[in-house]
Amino acid sequence: MKKLVSFFKYFGMAIGLIFLEQLPTVFLAKNQPFWQSFLIALSLLVVAILTIYVAKRLGFFSKASQVWNSGAYKPIIMGFLIMVPVKMLGGMTLVLEHGSNANTLNQSVIEQLGMPPVLLFALSVIAAPIVEEVVFRGFIVKQAFHYSYLGVIVSSALFGAVHVPTDLGSWILYGGMGLVLALVYQKTKKLEYSIAVHALNNFLGVLSLIL
Repeated sequence: MKKLVSFFKYFGMAIGLIFLEQLPTVFLAKNQPFWQSFLIALSLLVVAILTIYVAKRLGFFSKASQVWNSGAYKPIIMGFLIMVPVKMLGGMTLVLEHGSNANTLNQSVIEQLGMPPVLLFALSVIAAPIVEEVVFRGFIVKQAFHYSYLGVIVSSALFGAVHVPTDLGSWILYGGMGLVLALVYQKTKKLEYSIAVHALNNFLGVLSLIL
């Protein structure tokens, strides 16, 4: 009974964090005033800070000395490099399905909104990696499934689903990215590493939109 209560407790916390991350994005609009974009970006930063606080209280993060050492770059770089062919496979599948101008629904919405860089950075590089890794890796892989491969699969599927895939290419892209991130966390037991891989991937994506 205690395990069941604990499961629903953590499940509710995970849903709550995802809801808080998505709530500010409801107010996104094309060509909105900068002050509105700034307030939304600020709200996303607050959600990210709250998520870090919750994750620390639950013991999701390791001591800094155990994480940021001379070997820290290896799992981060390796995870990012493995993600590249996964994204290529997803992209090629999208092209086969929809032609050369194919794009995912999630990416299309971001591009059509034309968000200013400060907001795009706050959402994609800070809030999303922190909240999504805490929820899909911390709560699911660690807390619910104790680092099992079943947890990796469930985490990857839910991560893919939350990005609203509408075709096979989108599923391969987002589900595959989720799989890489989940494996990075499962193998290292360091949530900071999967956050770093996620943030690095999104940072390069943001640069491609800005430049």
